[in-house]
Amino acid sequence: MKNITNIRLKIAMLFFIGIIFVITVRLYNIQINKYKYYKTRAKRQHSRKVILHRPRGSIIDRNSNILAKSLVTYSVYASSREFIEYRSTINKLSSILGMEKEEILKALLRSRYFSWIKRNISREEKEALSRAKLKGVHLKTEDKRFYPNDSLAAHIVGFVGREKQLGLEGVEYKYERYLTAEAGYKIYESDVRGYEIPQGKTVVKEPKGGNSIRLTIDSNIQDIVEKEVLKAAEEFKPLSISALLMNPHTGEILAMVNYPTYNLNEYNKSEDYERRNRIVTDMYEPGSTLKLLAVAAIGVEEKLIGDSQLFYCPGYKKIGSFEIKCHQEHGYLSFDDVIAKSCNSGTIELAMKIGKKRMSRYLRDFGLGKKTGIGLPGEIRGILRNYKRWADIDLAATSIGQSVGVTPLQLLNAINTIINGGKMLKPYVIYSIETFDGKIIKRNVPEIVKHVISEETSKRVRQMMERVVESGTGSKVKMDYFGVGAKTGTAQKIEKDGTYSKHRYVASMVGFAPYFTEPRFSLLVVVNEPKGKIYGGEVAAKPFRSICDQVLKYLTEHPDKPIDNKVTNLVDYSYALIEDFRGLEREDVKSECARAGLRFKFYGNGDIIKYQYPFPGSRIKRNNNFLHFFTSTQKEFDKPESDKTVPFLLGMTENEVILELEKRKIKCKITEGTGYVIEQSIEPGSFLDDQKILILKLGELY
Repeated sequence: MKNITNIRLKIAMLFFIGIIFVITVRLYNIQINKYKYYKTRAKRQHSRKVILHRPRGSIIDRNSNILAKSLVTYSVYASSREFIEYRSTINKLSSILGMEKEEILKALLRSRYFSWIKRNISREEKEALSRAKLKGVHLKTEDKRFYPNDSLAAHIVGFVGREKQLGLEGVEYKYERYLTAEAGYKIYESDVRGYEIPQGKTVVKEPKGGNSIRLTIDSNIQDIVEKEVLKAAEEFKPLSISALLMNPHTGEILAMVNYPTYNLNEYNKSEDYERRNRIVTDMYEPGSTLKLLAVAAIGVEEKLIGDSQLFYCPGYKKIGSFEIKCHQEHGYLSFDDVIAKSCNSGTIELAMKIGKKRMSRYLRDFGLGKKTGIGLPGEIRGILRNYKRWADIDLAATSIGQSVGVTPLQLLNAINTIINGGKMLKPYVIYSIETFDGKIIKRNVPEIVKHVISEETSKRVRQMMERVVESGTGSKVKMDYFGVGAKTGTAQKIEKDGTYSKHRYVASMVGFAPYFTEPRFSLLVVVNEPKGKIYGGEVAAKPFRSICDQVLKYLTEHPDKPIDNKVTNLVDYSYALIEDFRGLEREDVKSECARAGLRFKFYGNGDIIKYQYPFPGSRIKRNNNFLHFFTSTQKEFDKPESDKTVPFLLGMTENEVILELEKRKIKCKITEGTGYVIEQSIEPGSFLDDQKILILKLGELY
């Protein structure tokens, strides 16, 4: 019996030893071998990871107007293998999304695991799907690139692809590494319900990128130029038009316009030729506009032109066996008149004195034959052949703007050297690159590449350009109250057989304004193959003059043109008479204000102007005071006001407000400030009951 008991004790001990051994091995395996694995699992159970998303950076103009931004949108996708009721799910999707059942079924048949049903759905559709809770139907958050002005500055801004949101054209493409954002994350300790523990450990990796690009262009000027280019396109039916407006003292691009153009929000509906930024990617023979550089600036700088020197024009110029015609027989001309009348004969005569080597050196100093480095994709260097391979006829042809290829950007940047006192500047369209919170990463500043001519030469050639307008081929851009300097160009295009065409021309005009005070801008208009008229002084002059007129009103306060040695008082451009804009659409008002050189602000989210301040008939100072507009929908605009309707109080003094509100028996409270009403807590047109108080803030409007 005792032996049996001992055996049982030994078996029990062995059993317990075995259990302890198994437990020990298990604990060793858990705590030693799989320590990292279980530690990671524990962390997952006690921590949460949140992705920190940052949208693609915006593109804005110099005044912070948005040209491109990213919006958060929702798209619907389905995994049909998760469906419980196939037919019922398709029916509900069709009803909510407004799609045909066959279309949904076709999408589902592509894959059982992932099928796009509809991209970028509306808020109402998203909310309806969330309520429906359809098994196998999912929502995905996406970034959608939005261009609020459609085609404005399309060739500068460019666009991104729909799938990966990567830049494909323009600034969107060139500055992809700055604009695109890399997501970050936040890992924090959480309780059983997933809430963050206040004193818990937190690890944060901030998202990177998503920087904004601020351009040098002014949206108001860009809009003016685009509309005038479109008018010229409708009148002359050309293949294309390019217009470039710059600040000649800094190299900044204020407007860059190409026709034809396209809608950035619907870029997939456009053709390649509509998306070409011809101002940097296409070259042309500049014709007589090059005379300013090739002979005028060089001739004056090298002192090859005497004050009393005359040139004789018989209507042509013979170079060996070649004969280059002038557009008429001019007879004897001073050199100023050679430029003013665009005389080929006199131009070539001076070019022969300048010589091939000197001509080539100066033209290269002016930037011809090489890229400007503006920082836009697709820029070409143009054509300026080695002078060692020039014959005399090549020197003659170059002096009148033939046998040389320039981009519009190259030419205007070179002309800026004449306008600004002789400094060749590097042009730029990127004003700055800024982080999402406004810190500047990179800021472009004016960069002098080279001093090409003296200030005296610059001043002398500017005088020649003013003479072109006052008594030469550019007379159609002459203005009553501002001085303008310009030069016309009419160049024959080359046919496939290498000869110059008798039917196809490029008409152009380049210049600056104002003339009598410091120039505020330079402008080049190039019209490719106009129909009907062909001369730059007719075709390009029309949009050129209209653009100058509107931009001068926008940028300047006073006329600069002397009349009898006095500044004219016939028109005071510094003030504008305010029209009645009420009832007009927002976009029309923007255009009208930009044309008149008026600054403006909008309030409300409607499309119709319901209130304005200052009131119709008032006079305000251009470029200083703002026009304030409150917008509404058409339905709200048509709704009659009652005694309890909140009026539009912006711009009123405290006394005016009290009188107006007493009539309507509306209570108000002025929280701070003196002067004029600059904020009101309740939107105009809203109904105010006795329980609410209107809160106003006073300050200076301008």
